[in-house]
Amino acid sequence: MRALIPALAFALAGTAASADVVVLKNGDRITGKLVSEADGKLVVTPDFDKTEKVTIKFDDVATFSTTGPVKLQLKDGSVINQPVAQGGSGVVAPAAVAGPVQMADITAINPPPPEVWSGSVALNGNYSHAATNTANVGIAAAATRTTAEDKIILAGAFNYGETTTHGFTAENANDWFLSG
Repeated sequence: MRALIPALAFALAGTAASADVVVLKNGDRITGKLVSEADGKLVVTPDFDKTEKVTIKFDDVATFSTTGPVKLQLKDGSVINQPVAQGGSGVVAPAAVAGPVQMADITAINPPPPEVWSGSVALNGNYSHAATNTANVGIAAAATRTTAEDKIILAGAFNYGETTTHGFTAENANDWFLSG
């Protein structure tokens, strides 16, 4: 039994040390995993119930610390991506940044990726003129939008071709392709 008590105390201390900690201005502490901050609301998954999320007004937070990297988006547009140590009230101390960061300068924590559209368009064709004339033309396009919640992929293509031999014209390709 005596060996069990120090082992249990060590295990509990290790658990607390491996969690992110949010210190509120009233002195309360919440341990868990810091998820995000946006629009003045800090979201934490607490250690006491990992299936839930707790939302806290960011103005009520004195300081916080993280065990792993966290993205801090600052008012000047810069982003710091590293573990953060607690500072005094209203201050945090990123690991590799010279000096503390004022919490008032943080505009978001772990912001979602921006909605981004990307895509491509390709055009192809060929024409040959001999005893048999052949003409082919094609176009293909694809677009992708990525957000924090989903990914949308759209694609389409068209290919047309015809061959003329001794005054007789035949369509040899008229293909459409759409997907999403």
